Formats: sequence, C-alpha cells, structure tokens
Amino acid sequence: MATLPKINDYGLLRERIYQILKTYIIEGEFKEDAKITEAELSKQLGVSKTPVREAISRLVIEGLITLHPNKRMTITKISAKDVIEVYQLRKCLCGLSATLLASKITEEDIVKFREIIREMELFVKKGNVIEYSKSADRFHSLMQHLSGNSRLGNLSNNLHEQVYRYRIKSLKVKGRIEKSLNEHKKIIEALIRHDSEQAKKFCQEHLDNALQNILRNTIDEKQ
Repeated sequence: MATLPKINDYGLLRERIYQILKTYIIEGEFKEDAKITEAELSKQLGVSKTPVREAISRLVIEGLITLHPNKRMTITKISAKDVIEVYQLRKCLCGLSATLLASKITEEDIVKFREIIREMELFVKKGNVIEYSKSADRFHSLMQHLSGNSRLGNLSNNLHEQVYRYRIKSLKVKGRIEKSLNEHKKIIEALIRHDSEQAKKFCQEHLDNALQNILRNTIDEKQ
C-alpha cells in the first residue's frame, strides 16, 4: 500500500481524506491488487476509522473502490472494454468542443493555449508525467470552457477520472509523452486556422493514439 500523508488538523476532515484517497487512486499510487483496510488507512492518515469509512463509501459509489462479499476492499480494475467505451465518448466530446471552438477562438484564447503548450513542453523536458498530464487536462478543459457548451466539462471530467491512472501509466511509455505533445500542438494550430474539420480530426486522432497506447502497454485486452 502507498504511504499516505498524515493529517494534522481536523478542518474539513472527511473531505480531505476523500480527496487524498481519490488522488492516490487515480494517480496510480495504489496497486490494483492492493488490499484496502480502514485500519491501515486510519493509521497512516493519523485519524479515526469513521471519516475513513465515509470516504471509502463515496469512492465505492464512484466506482473507484470495489467492496467484495467478504468485506475485502480493492482498487477497482478497469477492463479493456471499459477503457474503449470511455475513449469512444471522450472522442465525441473532444471533437465537439473543437468544432464549436474553431469558429469563435480569439487572439486572447490563443495566448492561453500557447501558455499551456509551453508548460507541457517544460514538463516533457523534465520527464514529469504527472504535471504534464495536468497541463494536458487544462488544455482540454479550456477547449470545453471556450466552446460555449457548459455541459461538456462535467461530462468530460467524469470520464477522465475513470481512466486517469491508465493515462499516467501510458504516458510513461517511451516516446508517448513527446507524441502527445505534438498531437496537442496540431489541435491548437487547426483551431488558430479556424479549421473545425481538422481540429476535430486531430482531437480524435489524439484520443485514438492514447487509447491504443493504453491497450498495448497498461491493460490486458482480454479482461
């Protein structure tokens, strides 16, 4: 089991425990076969079992932790079928946000995207996969926000969390993070040209490439 940070103050205790455990799960700090126990989590966090139990209940509802009949708890495994379905939906949403944004992107918007691209370039040079992934998420969140469709973000965030730990693993595959950066650059260049078809195409190609990398390198397609 991953080593967790101790919580020294008790302000908003339940929410903090929930956020800590959720972050550790989606960033892959827990192994999928790791046994989750209230007692061990409580000990590492330095808190009582009650707020840990409440946090776990939320994570079970969200599908991140699986509660087995014998009361054993594990990190929920995701099948190849699950990943494929998530990426089918992400392709639709990303393509839609690109299509909507291409016709209305402004110079001010472009400056924001270029700043994110510079961040991504920096994290590629440093080999920092976690921070690169966060910057890539900001790139897509900005697309959704600027698209004008207020519901795109909520839908995308839910899908994003379901496969986040596999994305992190896949970005560690040699050469993938550099390819991902180039794919994002192609998207923004199409948006700058106000080319909705190309922007949509590059979004969908990016997610197809990400999916295939996940399936080849981080998950058993027979699951």
